[in-house]
Amino acid sequence: NLLFSTDTNKVTIADGASKSFELWASMSTGTSGHLNSLGITEVTTSSAVSGLPLYGSVMSHSTIEAPDSKLESATIGNTANVGDTDLVVAKFKIDNDESNETAVFKGITFKSITKSGTTRAYTTDFTNFRMYDNSGNLVAGPVEIGSDNYLRFTLATPFEVEAGTNKYEWFYVKADAVDGAGRTLNLSVEGMYDVAAYGGTNMYHADVADSYTDANEYVTLGASDLAVAVDTAVNPTATDVNQNTTIVLLKGKIRAEKGAVNAEAFRVDLTGTDMDFNATSEFDNLRVYINDVLVSETSSPLDTSDDSAAAAGETAVYAAFTDSYTISGVVPFRVEIDVQDLKSGDTSTIIKATVTGSYITGTTEADGTAVTGTGTAAGNNMT
Repeated sequence: NLLFSTDTNKVTIADGASKSFELWASMSTGTSGHLNSLGITEVTTSSAVSGLPLYGSVMSHSTIEAPDSKLESATIGNTANVGDTDLVVAKFKIDNDESNETAVFKGITFKSITKSGTTRAYTTDFTNFRMYDNSGNLVAGPVEIGSDNYLRFTLATPFEVEAGTNKYEWFYVKADAVDGAGRTLNLSVEGMYDVAAYGGTNMYHADVADSYTDANEYVTLGASDLAVAVDTAVNPTATDVNQNTTIVLLKGKIRAEKGAVNAEAFRVDLTGTDMDFNATSEFDNLRVYINDVLVSETSSPLDTSDDSAAAAGETAVYAAFTDSYTISGVVPFRVEIDVQDLKSGDTSTIIKATVTGSYITGTTEADGTAVTGTGTAAGNNMT
C-alpha cells in the first residue's frame, strides 16, 4: 500500500461541491501482458467517506509507448529591480524522444522556495505570472502564487511537441516585480508529476524525467535608489469619460529603498489618438500628486517643449514636472487631467498616461548624489 499525504497542502471540499483527482503511476518496461488495478482504500478526513475501497479498471500492460519526455531548465538573468516588468523568472523546455508518439504538454506546477543564503520573496512581491512558448505566444496565465507558495499553470490549449528524436519546445515564465527589495524568487519543480503531459494519440500520461535545476531559476531584487511601478490594486481601468470632468489617468507607487531621495523632475508621457492641446485645449491642467500632495500642475497650454510636433491634434505630448519632493520608503502617486469641451467630431479621442522611471531624476538627501529612477507605470486608455 502507498500513503499519499496532504499535510502541507490540504484539500478542502466545500459543502455540496466535489473535486476530481487523478491517480498516476509509472509502469515498468518489460511487463507487457501484466494486469494491474489501482485504487483508493482509505481517506483521512474530518468527515465520513463512503464508497471505499474504490478501484479503477483492470489494465493490461501493452507495448504501446507513452511520450519519452524530459523537463530541463536554462539559466536566466538573476538580478532585477522593484518596478521592473516582464521579467523572465523561469525558462524550461519539454523534450520528446519518442518517435511513435507526440507529447502534449498541458500544465506545470512550481513552488517558490528559499534559495540558500537568501530571503524568499513574499507571495505578493511578484505578480501577473504568464507563460509563453518560444515564439512569444501566451499559452497560460496570468496567475498568481498562492498562499501555499505554489504557482500553478494550466494551458488553455495544450501544446503538442512533435514525435521524433530530440524534439522539444522552450517555454518562458514572466512576471512583474512590485515589491521585495533584497528578496529572492526561486521557482522549483518538486517532481515529475508536477509536469502534466500525455501522448497525443494513445493518451497515456508521460513519465517525465526531471532534469530541472532549481539553482538556475531565481531572481533577486536589488534595492533601488528610486523605482516606479503601477499600483495594480487601484490603477483606473480603461473606461469612457465625460467632457468637463477631472479624471485620474494613472495610480502608482514610487520607492526609495536605500534612503531618502529628493525628486527633482517628473515626466508624464501622454499618448493616444486625436488629442488636442495648446489652442484648442480639449485637455488641460495636468496634475501630479505624491502621497496626496500636489507637486506639480501644468495649465493651458500644456508644456509640449519635448514634443517634436508640438501642435494641436498630435498623438503624443510630454509634460515635464520640476517640483522637488522628498521620497522615503514607498509612497503612492497619481496623475490627473481635466477633460474639457471636445472638438466637433472628436468622439473617439483616447488618452493614456505613462511614467517611466528613467525620466525621474533626483539626488540623495544624504549626500546629494544624482540618481535616476527605474521601472515603468502605465495607466489605461480613457476614451
